[in-house]
Amino acid sequence: MSKTISAEQLSDYLTENIQKIGRIRKEVEEIQVGFNSSFVEWKAKHDAKLERLSEAVLDSWETIGLEVKQKIKTRWDEECSRLEKRREQLREDLIPETQAEADRLLENGQYLTENLRELNPQLNDEMDRIIAKATAYDPDERYATSGDFKKALDWYHKRYLDIVAESI
Repeated sequence: MSKTISAEQLSDYLTENIQKIGRIRKEVEEIQVGFNSSFVEWKAKHDAKLERLSEAVLDSWETIGLEVKQKIKTRWDEECSRLEKRREQLREDLIPETQAEADRLLENGQYLTENLRELNPQLNDEMDRIIAKATAYDPDERYATSGDFKKALDWYHKRYLDIVAESI
């Protein structure tokens, strides 16, 4: 059961306790001011620590980043150097073989070309020029494509057949 109080009793109660409530409110305000002051001081101190810590972390990451970047560059340079050495080694190993093979083939081709007239006395200077161009040592002096070589042979064949046909 609840106890009911009259308005007069409530008014008397509040009048008696209003001073106590005022003192309690004042104490709470003083505590809040003290807390706010302490909190602001604590926050400033910790914000400064956090700022120093953040700078230290960023500096260390920057240092780590530079170290990693340097390691990557060093590794890159080592790999480039290794590949360049390998390329030189291959060049030293393969070019003499390739050059020797090319010289041998050229010599063989020149020998065969020189002997073509012996094999077929009907060949003339035109065929000699066509064959000489096809077997030239300098690539710039050769036919650019096999199609160009074929055109030259076709031209010779047609001209030769025309000359043979006229003489019959």
